[in-house]
Amino acid sequence: MDKTNTNDYQRKPCSQYKDEELLPLIAAGGQASDDALNCLYERYFDMAKMAISYHNMDSSAVLEAYGDALLALRNNIQKGKLEGNGKLRAYFAMTFKFKCIDNFRKSTTIHKEAPIENRQNPDFDQLTPEELSILQEEELEAIQQESRRRECLELALSELSPREREVLQDFYVAELKASVVAEKHAFKSARVVSSTAINYKRKLQQAILNLCRDVPKCNLLCVGA
Repeated sequence: MDKTNTNDYQRKPCSQYKDEELLPLIAAGGQASDDALNCLYERYFDMAKMAISYHNMDSSAVLEAYGDALLALRNNIQKGKLEGNGKLRAYFAMTFKFKCIDNFRKSTTIHKEAPIENRQNPDFDQLTPEELSILQEEELEAIQQESRRRECLELALSELSPREREVLQDFYVAELKASVVAEKHAFKSARVVSSTAINYKRKLQQAILNLCRDVPKCNLLCVGA
């Protein structure tokens, strides 16, 4: 890492710094570190914009991940972990994308049929740059696929009434007893709940099949079905 003397630090406009010139400032700590980190915040913000617009991610989750990635970057620089690890922008992009993945996982309900939620976070220190690049692409593709799956499922669910969706949620997802669902939704008996829930499920399945037929991006709902 460049051992630039920061004792006589005077802030310049961010545009006058190259990325590698910001490294010793961040490593130095104090006001110099804060100013340098603010420069990177502005310089790399196109990544956050792309995550929101291109990858269709929630803006609040992206901004949280972006801030977390900058703090992680500063910690790694101050611990000397960035030396010899390539360009600063590429390293930050990798960190930011994994932070986005972490936030996405936290905001997604765990389903038995969604193994992506159970994957372990990678140990960066044990992976080569090539392995990190491959893993990054796989994780982003998994995020995009899960986002499309959820979007298409919402489209299918929109074919059901609010009451039908609530009954399915209570009976199949929350796994409430039929007697409890009957009391909650004013059904005559638990037996009626069971037969009605089956009919609602069939209605949803038909809506999904229709989407698979009519909307190409929703074919993933029917893969393996």
